[in-house]
Amino acid sequence: MRRSMMIAGIAAGLLAIAHKMADETRAQNANQKRTIPLSEIITTGPQKDLQNIDSVLGQAEAYDGFMMRFRNVDDGSSNVFLVDAIKLRGALAASSNVLFGSRSADTPAPKERPNPERGSHWLIAYLGTGPSEPTWWTVESVIVDKAKVILSYRKTKPRPATDDVRVYFYWIPLGKLDRGDYQVELVDADKGAVTLMRRVEVTAIPERGGAQ
Repeated sequence: MRRSMMIAGIAAGLLAIAHKMADETRAQNANQKRTIPLSEIITTGPQKDLQNIDSVLGQAEAYDGFMMRFRNVDDGSSNVFLVDAIKLRGALAASSNVLFGSRSADTPAPKERPNPERGSHWLIAYLGTGPSEPTWWTVESVIVDKAKVILSYRKTKPRPATDDVRVYFYWIPLGKLDRGDYQVELVDADKGAVTLMRRVEVTAIPERGGAQ
């Protein structure tokens, strides 16, 4: 009996140590600075080293009624927030709920449907409208650093441009963020200044969801 109790005590101690090590590992990972590759960013803009949404979705879907809501935005104000979705189409639907619906951006918005599939986060940014030539805004980097998500960009200096109007939206996959309060920022790289900041609370999510 005594031996069984000793073994049980040792097992419990080892389990506690394992949990502590796992928590420390998660904390270390959360504090690691990550840079999102530019090639993973999806945009309505013309920046060459990003993925253009027309190519990702295909021409028919990229210009359907749903996507035209994004293309017809004429508000010059920039915007930035997080959404919670596994795939691009879920991120598009979730960002639509924030931009054109009544969904708050205080927490990462999911797709508006019963039991949406969740568990990965996207940064959604809108820099404004401008011509397609030259590229009016160029994304320099997207960084996840502890409790901050930072998109740095540069605006083109005034020069002759085409007379068309292009919206500059960006969908950036971040992976799963740990729970906590995040500061989401747009930063003008030339000025070294934060031009827009939003605080977003990432909360616990259901382990399983419905179909995307």
